[in-house]
Amino acid sequence: LEAVSGHLPQTRTLDLSVRYPPSTLEPEMSRLSVAIQRFREQRIDEDLTPGMSLRGERLELLECVGTGDTSTVWKALERKHEEVVGVRVLRHSAAQDPKAREAFFRAAEAMAQLSHAGIVRVLLPRVEEGGLHYSVVQFIEGLTLQSATLSGALDARDRVEVISRVGEALHHAHQQGVIHGNVRPNNVLLDHLMRPRVAGFGQPPSGGDADFRAPEVRAGQPPTVASDAERAGRDAQAAGQERPGMPV
Repeated sequence: LEAVSGHLPQTRTLDLSVRYPPSTLEPEMSRLSVAIQRFREQRIDEDLTPGMSLRGERLELLECVGTGDTSTVWKALERKHEEVVGVRVLRHSAAQDPKAREAFFRAAEAMAQLSHAGIVRVLLPRVEEGGLHYSVVQFIEGLTLQSATLSGALDARDRVEVISRVGEALHHAHQQGVIHGNVRPNNVLLDHLMRPRVAGFGQPPSGGDADFRAPEVRAGQPPTVASDAERAGRDAQAAGQERPGMPV
């Protein structure tokens, strides 16, 4: 062995601190840490799949029925009562902002205080588990006012009746001190009897929504009773047209 070892190259201890001092490695490690965190967040979002269980097997995700800039909405089964519910999950990219996270739950908690036939019921306003942030709501099987209008499922008289009921629901919310802030046809859900339920209280506009907010809200002012009424008035005006061009 001694004869053989004499022909082997001597091992050297590689001192990385000479070539890569800590001052140069720290920024790289910081960027790597951020990249890993983002990858984990993306994986958690992607890992929400049909059949996945939440709340200790009490909820089973069935299918994703809506996506937005800050949240996704899932149809789910509440196993104890065999009831279909909705699960609105805050995207992890949004959940990293404490203000956005609290705004998400604050809106759900405000909506949970409302009891009106024309407003989607919030069953559990705040659930946080396994890195997920979500609320559980009443699930309405049917169409949105947007899709029902564009498909011709509602005539002008029916649309006016729907908007009238939406106005009553918003009035109830306003009496309780709750502002919607993003009234639009896609936030009005219609059941199989075409009865409306208002959803989306406190949800920030995304995409083209901003173009249809009240002027003062577009200018940066917080939404008010007046801005809700202005937006609902636009919907009412469009609903009365024979060929309505209702915004998304």
